[in-house]
Amino acid sequence: MQRWFGTSGEDPLLVLHRASGERPEAAEALAAFLDRNFLEPLHRYLRGTGLPDAEAHGRAAAIDAFVLGVSARRRILRSEPGDPAALQAWPATTIQRLADG
Repeated sequence: MQRWFGTSGEDPLLVLHRASGERPEAAEALAAFLDRNFLEPLHRYLRGTGLPDAEAHGRAAAIDAFVLGVSARRRILRSEPGDPAALQAWPATTIQRLADG
């Protein structure tokens, strides 16, 4: 959330995100970065809470897809998926629900 609302200027992840639709190498670089820095750490965390590996991976993938979707909606399409003030609160609830199953 902090990155969505607090980053000024050209965010390198945003640049990669925008370029990934047209440039396969940008898509590969972004996917590798997100896998390494978001999906895998989240998967390990969820597995550490006692979830079986496949379930932890599925939940991590769902959270990853949700976050990427909200990010794309706001930063690529430049369209708010709801009230901007509420947007800072409701993703946490949704992410927690996805993590809890």
